[in-house]
Amino acid sequence: MKRTDVLKLQIVFLFACLISTTVLFAQQNENQTHPVYSLVEVQLAHEAELEDLLLHGLDVTNVSSDNTLVTIVAMEHELQRLSEHGYSFELIHEDLTAYLQTRLVTPEEKSLQIGQGSLGGFFNYDEIVAFIDSLHAAYPHIMSEPMVIGQTYQNRDILAYKISAGAKDGEDLPRTLITGMHHSNEPMSFIAPLYFTQWLLENYDEDQLATYMVERREIWFVPVVNIDGYIHNENLMPDGGGLWRKNMRDNNENDEFEPWYDGVDLNRNYGYGWGFNDTGS
Repeated sequence: MKRTDVLKLQIVFLFACLISTTVLFAQQNENQTHPVYSLVEVQLAHEAELEDLLLHGLDVTNVSSDNTLVTIVAMEHELQRLSEHGYSFELIHEDLTAYLQTRLVTPEEKSLQIGQGSLGGFFNYDEIVAFIDSLHAAYPHIMSEPMVIGQTYQNRDILAYKISAGAKDGEDLPRTLITGMHHSNEPMSFIAPLYFTQWLLENYDEDQLATYMVERREIWFVPVVNIDGYIHNENLMPDGGGLWRKNMRDNNENDEFEPWYDGVDLNRNYGYGWGFNDTGS
């Protein structure tokens, strides 16, 4: 074999190695930023283990009435942590997202009707904003224009709006605040305030209870608190089923999203009752 042929083979071999390494790195990076979520059940020997389990900051979705069986949504590194701390668990769904996507139904024709959104029937965030705007346009006399009350970690506007027929003769009406979606993997938590908003508006002057609440209260809504986390799920799983729960805070400030390290559970970080215990605050 000529020397030039050997050189050509060496170049081809090195190029093939470079491609393989790049593909492997891309797969590893995808696994890190697109984690697989599993649903598991952990059997506890006694109640004291429950408090210890909660200290690990896991996504506990259900606890049995006798505190001995706990259902958890966990990423791979969290399952490893369970094993390292001596907990045994039963795998219910190895890939919970894949399971959820078999149950979601995306409508053939999407619309601004609840249940007709892009994410398996749920609204994506742009659709949420459009739905709110459409309600304000239809009922401007009792629903305020959406207003910005702050920004998320990624500098998105947090929207709020008020429903009220307005105070009369200088009276100070009681105020109620209803929020939704602290956890970005719980889309039903924004559907509830949106549905209640729609019910109040459509039934004002028709239903006695709806009329009383609109006329005798100021009802404030913040339908999506965790906008960043929801849009992250939307980008990862555009057909629905995204399971990232926290916000998108870069906890170690390295400009990279690391699901095993980053994010804050917004529902655990209000000033009221801060530090009351290490399981709920």
